[in-house]
Amino acid sequence: MKKETVIAFAGNPNVGKTALMNAISGSSLQVGNWPGVTVEKKEAVFVRDGKRFRGVDIPGIYALTPYSLEEKVARDFLLEERPDMIINVIDMTNVERNLSLTLQLMELGIPMLLALNMWDEFVHLGGEFNISLFAREIGLPAVKTVARSGEGVAELLEEAVKLAEDPVVPRLPVYKHMTDTMVDEKIRETARILEECGLQGRYPLHWMSVKALEGDAETLERLERCRIEDRFEPLREEIRTYHKQSVPDVITDIRSGYIKGLLRSCYKQTGKTRRQWTDLIDSVVLNTFLGIPLFFLMMYLMFRFTFEGSAPFVDWADSFFTSFVGRYIDAGLSAAGAADWVRSLVGDGIVGGVGAVLSFVPLMAFLYFFLGLLEESGYMARAAFVMDRVMRSVGLPGKAFVPLLIGFGCNVPAIYASRTLDNEKERKLTALLTPFMSCAARLPVYALFTAVFFKESATRVIFGLYAAGILVAMIIGLLYKKIFARGEEAPLIMELPPYRIPTGKMIWNAIFQRTKSFVRKAGTLILVTMVILWVMMNLPYGTTVDKTLLGRGAHLIAPLFQPNGFGKVEPVAALIPGIVAKEVVVGALGQMYHETEEESLEEDVPLRPFHDLGQEAAGLGRAGLDSLKGIFGVRALSAFDVPEEEETGLSRRIENDFTPLSALSYMVFILLFVPCVAVLAAVKHEFGWTMLFYVLLLTLIVPWLVSMAVYQGGLLLGWG
Repeated sequence: MKKETVIAFAGNPNVGKTALMNAISGSSLQVGNWPGVTVEKKEAVFVRDGKRFRGVDIPGIYALTPYSLEEKVARDFLLEERPDMIINVIDMTNVERNLSLTLQLMELGIPMLLALNMWDEFVHLGGEFNISLFAREIGLPAVKTVARSGEGVAELLEEAVKLAEDPVVPRLPVYKHMTDTMVDEKIRETARILEECGLQGRYPLHWMSVKALEGDAETLERLERCRIEDRFEPLREEIRTYHKQSVPDVITDIRSGYIKGLLRSCYKQTGKTRRQWTDLIDSVVLNTFLGIPLFFLMMYLMFRFTFEGSAPFVDWADSFFTSFVGRYIDAGLSAAGAADWVRSLVGDGIVGGVGAVLSFVPLMAFLYFFLGLLEESGYMARAAFVMDRVMRSVGLPGKAFVPLLIGFGCNVPAIYASRTLDNEKERKLTALLTPFMSCAARLPVYALFTAVFFKESATRVIFGLYAAGILVAMIIGLLYKKIFARGEEAPLIMELPPYRIPTGKMIWNAIFQRTKSFVRKAGTLILVTMVILWVMMNLPYGTTVDKTLLGRGAHLIAPLFQPNGFGKVEPVAALIPGIVAKEVVVGALGQMYHETEEESLEEDVPLRPFHDLGQEAAGLGRAGLDSLKGIFGVRALSAFDVPEEEETGLSRRIENDFTPLSALSYMVFILLFVPCVAVLAAVKHEFGWTMLFYVLLLTLIVPWLVSMAVYQGGLLLGWG
């Protein structure tokens, strides 16, 4: 007996499939990627009337012809994995277009159930629909639903249970053109050819026959071993000659006629359209002159909300793990008589690693909240149109501007924001370029060096570094476009969904599922890397930093950086801890130069658990207030605040070992160097090990080349 019934939730983009799955499964929804690709995969397991179901939300598609990666993923799942049932989600405010996919799904021979979604909007627009007559005519059970509120979900599940207990294969649509059955006859002839090839039972013959006649490349590839391609061409030629159209156009026209006939008796729509408000808003949002300024305003608001809103919570989380959790764990280890190196490993490596993961949670939550608003309201699609022409020049769509802009605050949420892109190549290219956007964590390094060498022009130098990161990203994007994506560019054709007011439940699900996925998957890599770096920076234990594994390794590779102007051991060794976080570079330089300020000897503060816990709770409350002040205040974005640097022993040592030109070269290297471990974990989580390798390769080679070009070019110009 089969343990679970697999249900594929299928439908066009923006019809509410994910919202429907959320309404059914609640918090059990699992977010990941389809194997081998970066297309998001959502699954949920739920039980109804004693039966166990596994729902799979396949990507939104318009047809079963794989023009895009999403369509290929969806089709391969339906053909190769053969779910037990399909719930076809239909947007009732655009029912005629949605039914085109319904007919194609019916040809697969998989039991089907129709969810007539957005029923409330349909009724509000004055639509009338006879569900029982429609279900009888099309031969499929149909249930009206409102996924956003959960209306109709119970009835939908009841029908799913019935269909699971008594599976009924959909009847095949008969493709007649008026009274002519010529196309249907050719489909049957093709099916007989396929039967001779022994394909019956492996794939749905009717669907394969239609695709073979249409000349679908992937279908013909599946049939290649049969060597029957030449037997299809005479049948195609008969259809083309008779109808004076290509076979795909003929099939599309016949399906369209079938749908019109199906709806004639059961569907009525008034002259009132859902797009009245949408068109009014779009006249401003997509305006030639107002569109881009409004887009930048929206991006500014997202920046302020994400970084200003989350910063107090990030600081609180970091303090909570280092000052509270770490302190109590260290006290416990000390009481147990643990060795100093064990206490250091647990405190700095393990607890520090967990803290590094969880300190990103507020940032991710705030980002996903705002992205959820933009996506669910319908604005994100408009952003793609507004910025498309600008971004296409470097081989990216308009939507890519959003994650790249977020990268200036922090590269981690920027990597996850690339999920909003529709094409896998574009997602990967965006992820490759994101590390070159100068995140806020690099600012302490810039501040240290500009305070020493560029006091009078610090702002111009730092702005130049930001601009250099953008320039490098544009050059890499152009090279990628010329070498790897030549001839692949296509005009942007996409549906602009109507504007909707997002519900709290939809936004919460988006935040919770994605943040949970980050903690579970990215957190593991961050923790392991933190422990490895602790080993490098502390073994042999008790020695100075220059005698550790890190210091000795730096001695070996320092000569490689001689052409870059900073070939000494200290600045090279400080780069490695920067993989944990770029701001660590300043502290690492201090340790390497033995200029770290001595910690003041304070009396041990007694442990008072309830008092300390109360202090942490009060700190969380203050973080909430500071968050509100940051979001609604009038001060500039703190993500771009440049910390002031006073003259210290470290700054004096840097002044002795660097020149203004070598300092600029070092800052350029930091700008483009391997991003922090959290970013690497995000890349691995989203794109896999191969993509992580490419990011590492690019962020090792490019910074070395650009930094060397800056230094050597400066010497040629006499700036040394």
